Amino acid sequence: MELQKLHKEILAMCVDDYTELWYVIRLVYPSFSSENPIPDWVINKTLELIHQMLESGYIEAGILRESFSPLKISLDETISYIKSMWNKLEGKPLRVGYICWFRATQAGEKLARELNLI
Repeated sequence: MELQKLHKEILAMCVDDYTELWYVIRLVYPSFSSENPIPDWVINKTLELIHQMLESGYIEAGILRESFSPLKISLDETISYIKSMWNKLEGKPLRVGYICWFRATQAGEKLARELNLI
């Protein structure tokens, strides 16, 4: 996969720190406000980017409580999980830490260094 600007921004953030779903949404839709419903096109583009980054092996999804716990499910199940949790919001605001977090894998960290993203 050839990394585009948004992919690089996601990767850089995931290398730097655990990254929340809302951060990816804000990259896709800079005027995003957690108080307003998210347009369908934003949801679709966000899920597309996440799918591409997970499929590439540069990031992984997980739950962050006291520590990061990767979701130990397939790519398709991960995307289905995110969609399902998003749908449960039923138009309610997406809050910090809801649904899942992302972090860079070793391959993602290596690529980020090669591309001087960090």
